[in-house]
Amino acid sequence: MNLAIRIVTLATLLAGMSGCDTVTSLYPVGTPVPSSDAKQLEGVWLVDEPIYVRHVKDHELRIGSLKWVDGHFQVDEGTVLVTQDDDALSLLSG
Repeated sequence: MNLAIRIVTLATLLAGMSGCDTVTSLYPVGTPVPSSDAKQLEGVWLVDEPIYVRHVKDHELRIGSLKWVDGHFQVDEGTVLVTQDDDALSLLSG
């Protein structure tokens, strides 16, 4: 997976962590990527705050971050499924 695709994916991850509204599709959004492609997204992504990405299985990732809320750390985490349609990757809430 090239760097440009990873950067677009990072932007999608950050949008998901920021609490964007859910979008529902009546049609499939791509096909699941191979496990090896999903695993390439694993690591710590740094922009405004660290976003931790772990490959769980197949095309499934767990993402998480820490936020400081009322004097305590709060974990914000979720599962995303990685799909691909032609050259575009999509991250879907699992």
